[in-house]
Amino acid sequence: MYQMDNIAPLYQYQSLKAQEIWLLVVFPGSSFDNIRCELKNVLLSDKPIYEALSYAWGDSAKTKSVLCDEKHILITESLLVALQHLAYEDEPRCMWADGICINQASHTEKNYQVALMGQIYSKQKRRSCGLEKTRRMKLAMLSTF
Repeated sequence: MYQMDNIAPLYQYQSLKAQEIWLLVVFPGSSFDNIRCELKNVLLSDKPIYEALSYAWGDSAKTKSVLCDEKHILITESLLVALQHLAYEDEPRCMWADGICINQASHTEKNYQVALMGQIYSKQKRRSCGLEKTRRMKLAMLSTF
């Protein structure tokens, strides 16, 4: 996680057009690296390839900063942990996670995006669980003994 400082400004969401959503591209790294990512807006009708992340929000007062498009963005601690565990070490990973792919400061966008969630989840490549990689790692560790 990145410390908030004066070097990088806070991320500013742009307005989305009809049927657009934000997708999160998490750059490669290990689970110990700081999360670096970018948000890109896409049309659902273009059938983008992504995974939708299911995770527990946790305490929304416990936020952490990640570097998104070279700007700080605040996300919940539980989302940060999920992203750290789901990031690939050798290639970017494209996903949708409500805590970052919906502008949480905009009630208008939240209402609109929540109405699209059925489509967002039905058009995904596959659903990822926030603990998926952790479980795989534990199973791999157990199988070596």
